[in-house]
Amino acid sequence: MNLPVADEAIRVMLVDDHTLFRKGLAELLEQRGTIKVAAIAGNGDDAMRVLPEAKPDVIITDLNMPPHGGLALLRQLVAGGWNGPVLVLTVSDAEEDLAAAMQAGAKGYLLKDMEPEDVVDAVQRAVRGETVVAPAMTLKLVNLLQGGNAANAKADTLKLLTAREREILQHL
Repeated sequence: MNLPVADEAIRVMLVDDHTLFRKGLAELLEQRGTIKVAAIAGNGDDAMRVLPEAKPDVIITDLNMPPHGGLALLRQLVAGGWNGPVLVLTVSDAEEDLAAAMQAGAKGYLLKDMEPEDVVDAVQRAVRGETVVAPAMTLKLVNLLQGGNAANAKADTLKLLTAREREILQHL
């Protein structure tokens, strides 16, 4: 992906099933003058259709939208060779949604109750190659990472057991 030249606007594609939210976000982003909304789609299927013509630098997608949802769109983008950042912008502050989005290829996880300036900042940072996570989700991200380490420690502990001890544990 080519980064926009300093004096060029960042091209954004918005994907959300709520018309009012899409239009409000588009207006908010374009007020800055450094961001141009290149395309707006109401679902992942529409997004994939307009993507080649829109040529966005970054995609902002909702997580929960019919018919397939933002995770399906993320997977489709990755499978199709998209290498630009995708930011999930959602109401869900669930740890498992954060994990699923990041595992599917999101470069950011933002919440719809964030301050408008923080969303604009996140878009700019994502285009520079940074991974961006809503401040309210930081602790949950740390918990996910530590959980992974705990799982590895548990696996290492199991290796210390004899074959018979593992067999008995499996039956329990």
